[in-house]
Amino acid sequence: MGYYYTARICNNGHLITDLEELRDCEGTFCPQCGAASIVACPNCSAPILGHYHVDGFLTTSSTFKMSRYCSGCGSPFPWTEKALDAATILINETEEIDKKDREALITSLPDLVVLSPYTPVAQSRMKRFLSKASVTIGDAVKEILVSVATETVKHHLGI
Repeated sequence: MGYYYTARICNNGHLITDLEELRDCEGTFCPQCGAASIVACPNCSAPILGHYHVDGFLTTSSTFKMSRYCSGCGSPFPWTEKALDAATILINETEEIDKKDREALITSLPDLVVLSPYTPVAQSRMKRFLSKASVTIGDAVKEILVSVATETVKHHLGI
């Protein structure tokens, strides 16, 4: 059997390390953006799962995938919330899409971050949005989704 190290990730979603040992970890800020970093869920204090280590096995590269939601309570991590909030702002600023369609897409955004029965609906809505939105806003939404969308969604949307 193995065990997980703790990951340290800034509130903007930059991975600092996936091999954190919980010692002297207060006051660490992101070297990329200066944001505070966390090693535990702000909601329930469960550690953020980092690299999975198995005694007796040497890994030469990290297979770590940053979590979008807490494994302890299911709450979105700050970087997931920020990405969804930023996408919502951009969608609401899109004049080419009527209010009803914007609201439906915003409701579907969380289903682009996880695989659920509603993910195909969310993908379809996002494709329609991207075809109607200005290139500037469409590209900005894609840039945000790159950091939080599932690989399946990224492939389906061509990002």
